[in-house]
Amino acid sequence: GCMVNVSKVVGIPEGLTDSGIKLNKELSDAYEKWLLENPFDIGEGWGGEPWSQKEMSLSDELVKSIATQCGKAVVVIGRTAGEEQENRVEAGSFLLTETEKEMLSKVRSAFDKMVVLLNVGNLIDLEYIESLKPDALLYVWQGGMTGGTGTAAVLTGKVSPSGKLPDTIAY
Repeated sequence: GCMVNVSKVVGIPEGLTDSGIKLNKELSDAYEKWLLENPFDIGEGWGGEPWSQKEMSLSDELVKSIATQCGKAVVVIGRTAGEEQENRVEAGSFLLTETEKEMLSKVRSAFDKMVVLLNVGNLIDLEYIESLKPDALLYVWQGGMTGGTGTAAVLTGKVSPSGKLPDTIAY
């Protein structure tokens, strides 16, 4: 229910790379540079971490450049889990932020194939995502210290998530 100290966390990008999926260096470099100026916001006190982190805006030029180099896009939408606060019907919590919507729209318009991963601890509104008709939509939930490894195993077809831990989500 709270932060756990672990020796290593395999995030989604690392899990994909470890599984043999080649990530686009131009995009990875752009995110790394952006993160230097926009570090992860841990909030203040126990349970004070915001539900979502600030997302990097994607320029049309960057998206088009990446699309000429890659055949598929994987977009990750993340949210924090916590016991100290409830999910709210607001942008950055249950609803997508405008920056997330812009990112999804730009990626969908530039790529023939788009996969959306929801790295979340609770349900979020899927109406906007579904309107873009992604080729795949997967709740990866929050996989803990090896979540990236598990996500990559699903995306590469090494394992099937179907029926393992089923949830019913009302439409």
